[in-house]
Amino acid sequence: MTAKKRILLLVLMGVLSMSCASRMQNGTNSEKAVEAENIYTEIEILVKKGDYTEALERIGTVDPGAASEARYGALYRDALNGIADGGMDYYKAGDYTRAGHAFEYVIGHMPHGGRADDNLRYSPEQIRSLAAACEDKMMQEGLMKYREGNLGEAITIWKELLKINPGHSEAKKALKTATVQLKNLNRIESE
Repeated sequence: MTAKKRILLLVLMGVLSMSCASRMQNGTNSEKAVEAENIYTEIEILVKKGDYTEALERIGTVDPGAASEARYGALYRDALNGIADGGMDYYKAGDYTRAGHAFEYVIGHMPHGGRADDNLRYSPEQIRSLAAACEDKMMQEGLMKYREGNLGEAITIWKELLKINPGHSEAKKALKTATVQLKNLNRIESE
């Protein structure tokens, strides 16, 4: 085979391999687009059903290259608003434990800056203020149970408070004191 034929054959093989690679890439892109659309639909259904935490978890699995920020951003915002609204309902009903958990979840998942902040029903400051109010209410509720002699209930409340805010120093002190007292009472009763 002559040098010209060899070069021509190599060029032809290169063109054919690029053509095949292009077709394979287009197939992959098409598959990714279909998968992204299916995931979007799943998330949309979760949000409509009110399963907001699952929707946010599912959004976290989306391939950023295949996702439209505007479309997924709207679902993300709707899910955060849904959790915050649920927290408000719990707060108004006096269930500060559930409200506190909801508000802390929202704080942990709020976007930092950007357009999504503008579309949330509550500002980060409002959510933080509500979370702090829940912590205060839980602390007071625990103290009330403690004063009534319901050490077990007080301990449960303070443990929940520490799940929401592990750095809450008053709750740590109160929990430690009540736990020691409950152990001492149980020891005295068992003698």
